[in-house]
Amino acid sequence: KWNHCSSKHKTKTRQMGEKSIAVAYLLWFFLGFLGIHRFYLDRPISGIVWLLTAGLFGIGWLIDLCLIPSMVDEYNHMHYSHHHHHHVVVSGPPAPVVYQSGTTAPPAYSPGYSTGY
Repeated sequence: KWNHCSSKHKTKTRQMGEKSIAVAYLLWFFLGFLGIHRFYLDRPISGIVWLLTAGLFGIGWLIDLCLIPSMVDEYNHMHYSHHHHHHVVVSGPPAPVVYQSGTTAPPAYSPGYSTGY
């Protein structure tokens, strides 16, 4: 993600509500030391850090020059992607371990089986 300064982003028609790279850069240029561009891109925690540290003492502000396109893309993908899938996590008891004999418990007294004692 660090090579975005040289990357070319495809121009596409934005959906209503999607964030704009141009707006993000304008906010970054004029109010970036206050983290306003990060609040715009729904990154309130780093926005507060930028606000309290003047853009990480100017270093973070400069790094954001390259990160803004990926931050806009990430925001738009998370909020407006047609391919956004909801993942369902299924939980339950763990599957039993099946040993070579076909049983679900180790053969404690079978020949060749060592208990470590």
